[in-house]
Amino acid sequence: HSRALFELILHRLLSNRHRQSTSLIDPRIKKLTAHLAEHYSETTTINEWADKLNLHPVYLGKLFKQYTGTTFKEYVNRIRINNAEMMLSSGDFTVTEAAERCGFYDVSYFSKVFKMLKGYPPSAARKK
Repeated sequence: HSRALFELILHRLLSNRHRQSTSLIDPRIKKLTAHLAEHYSETTTINEWADKLNLHPVYLGKLFKQYTGTTFKEYVNRIRINNAEMMLSSGDFTVTEAAERCGFYDVSYFSKVFKMLKGYPPSAARKK
């Protein structure tokens, strides 16, 4: 639980620092990242956001990576996995419940992404 909380705090601090170090923050990216932080469990795509922002999806992807240092999908997955890790470490959720509450509806994919980002399977994060 402590590790998940630490990584979430670190992620937010580094994201904020990266945004502050950029002389001009694109307001569209700022709006998008703020929305993702609050609504990470909702299904969304870069194509939907490109339509909302009247941008081409490829251009939005390049802007997003320029300002965040990561791709849209990687960004969303990291937020989701960090929140899932906190849920699992609390012991109040099963792996399936944490996955679904964080926006993953394929538990196998969730487990794969979790292990890739954390280095251990989600079942190991569950408090015994």
